Amino acid sequence: MSNPEKYRPTPEEQAKTEKERTLSDADLLKKGAEYVVDELGEKRLEVTGQQIADLKRTGKKPDQVESLDFDIKYPNGDSLFEKLLEFAQGAQTQRPDLFDPTTNTWTDWGHTRIKEMWHRPDFPEADFDKVAKRVERKLKDAK
Repeated sequence: MSNPEKYRPTPEEQAKTEKERTLSDADLLKKGAEYVVDELGEKRLEVTGQQIADLKRTGKKPDQVESLDFDIKYPNGDSLFEKLLEFAQGAQTQRPDLFDPTTNTWTDWGHTRIKEMWHRPDFPEADFDKVAKRVERKLKDAK
């Protein structure tokens, strides 16, 4: 697997991931989480503040629930979230081809560019995407 960006999971891996996600979502929904559909029609699971507090208290890993404050830290301590947020805020006015200011979402080209600029091989791609989504939520909430 010389190019990780070209990697596609096998059908078996996709099925396993989907099953795990479904079971996890069901558990979170039983405990108060809700599905939210944004203005683009995309569905996401929104956990409660109490679920996040419980997660932190029990010491579970952040990837076991889509945490509202999920971040990745570089070895020097810099925050990926802060880097992407600053970039997105500038792109809203200067580069709408990267970050759409009307929807407060990354464009396809913008998502590709941020991965080229800030993704590292030791960052799981799903975690990188969680941080990028967190930036979108932050800017949508600021409207």
